Formats: sequence, structure tokens, C-alpha cells
Amino acid sequence: MNAKEYLSEIKYRNKALKEKMEKLEYLKAKALKTTVSLDNDGGNGIHKKDTMEDTIIDYLIFEQEIEREMDSLGEFKLQVSEEIDKLDKTEEAMVLFYRYVELLDWKQIAREVGCSIRTCHEINNRGLENFKQTVSLHI
Repeated sequence: MNAKEYLSEIKYRNKALKEKMEKLEYLKAKALKTTVSLDNDGGNGIHKKDTMEDTIIDYLIFEQEIEREMDSLGEFKLQVSEEIDKLDKTEEAMVLFYRYVELLDWKQIAREVGCSIRTCHEINNRGLENFKQTVSLHI
């Protein structure tokens, strides 16, 4: 794993977390509208598709999983931020922080740093090299 892959881990974990949060919203909606269907099954005529209790339990378990992942992502972001702060060059640290921790696009980074997008790419490339050396990643 190189420096860019290591730093990009935040983006991928963030994306996975967003997808799980969408699934959580689905489970919440499902819990709020649990349905029953009337069936002529020779019994009492009611056949439950899903019990509200099962749906709520699924929701709560999944919600706890997401909270653990959010905590883990927050800790990883803090770790990466501290590692980026070890860089000697402030401009490189700023670009790496905005790009890999704040997940800003190049136009936003250029505006924040006060230079062109092309210059931001150059600073980013130097920053990745220096990050790898400064932090001595096991990559």
C-alpha cells in the first residue's frame, strides 16, 4: 500500500458508511410500516410477513454497527490528521488534509490554499512522497 492508498482509505470507509446509513434508513422505514397480509391458509386468516419486533431489532443491531464504524472512522481521521501534521511543509500538509481528510475536490482545495489546481496537484504529489518518508508507513 502506498501513501495515496493509505490516505484514500478515509474516502472508501466514508463511502461504505454512507451506504450503510442508507440501508439503515430503509430498515427504519420498514419498521414504521410493518405489514400483515390476509391469507386464506385455513387458520386464522392472518399471516405475518415480518414482525415489527424483528424489524426493530434488526434496525438497532445495524445502528450499533454503524456507530462503531463511525467511531473507528473518526479515530482513523484523527490519526491521519496527526500524521499529516508531522510534515515540515505547511502547504503540503494543507493540501493532503483538504484532499484526504476533508475530502474536498481540487477546485475547493485550490481556493483554500490560494493557488491553481495544477499547482495543488504538484503540491499533492510532493506531499505524498514526503508523507511516506515522514510517517514511515509500513507500505
